[in-house]
Amino acid sequence: MSKTYSSIIDAVDGLFSQLEKYSFGSEGVVAKFSVPVIKESLAKGLNAGMSSNPIAKTRNAVVGAMRAAISSYEKKESTVADIIAIELGKVLSGVNVLAEGKRVSVTYYEVDECGSLVNATEEYDEDKNVTSLMWTIPLGTLS
Repeated sequence: MSKTYSSIIDAVDGLFSQLEKYSFGSEGVVAKFSVPVIKESLAKGLNAGMSSNPIAKTRNAVVGAMRAAISSYEKKESTVADIIAIELGKVLSGVNVLAEGKRVSVTYYEVDECGSLVNATEEYDEDKNVTSLMWTIPLGTLS
């Protein structure tokens, strides 16, 4: 796997890591919820502070699948961003996190010399000055 692809996967892993840390981590919102009667049962029920919390499970599934998919992908017409959107959608659907009937999409943004948005499209065009992209992940409910 190239260094560029590895860096993208590391960034996704880092994003999930921070999300987990501040939500379900041992010092996160769920673990530190300050309502005495509910605090313990809520944290325990959601596995807060444990490696089996919903964010950790999703992170492990997504990062592992992304590494495997990007390492073996052979479709030359797809960009890395497209591959990530496709594979992320498969993984999130598999763990029932993606909203039913929805897909992960990627939008490419073209800007002018001043940094103003010129165009946003879901199809990559190498002739355009694409400088950033955004994945849209329509989340459903955790089950």
